[in-house]
Amino acid sequence: YYLTGDTVRLNELDGVDFIGRADDVITTSGYRVGPFDVESTLLECVEVLESAVIGKPDPERTEIVKAFVVLKPQFTGCHQLNAKLQ
Repeated sequence: YYLTGDTVRLNELDGVDFIGRADDVITTSGYRVGPFDVESTLLECVEVLESAVIGKPDPERTEIVKAFVVLKPQFTGCHQLNAKLQ
């Protein structure tokens, strides 16, 4: 039995292959990042109305953190705001 909550499968050599995590933690370059923490930080910016964060598969870093934001109506996107949110 595999009781960690992760997704695995038995391979043809009777070994266990790791498929993915059952939680929403993003693993990037060996670090575990909680999407909720990133979303909360983005929402602290006066310009941001809503945010969502996902892990996007990456061959070198396992995953990269990808954030989506909706700006409040009185703000427009620009390079300075992009840099601030990053």
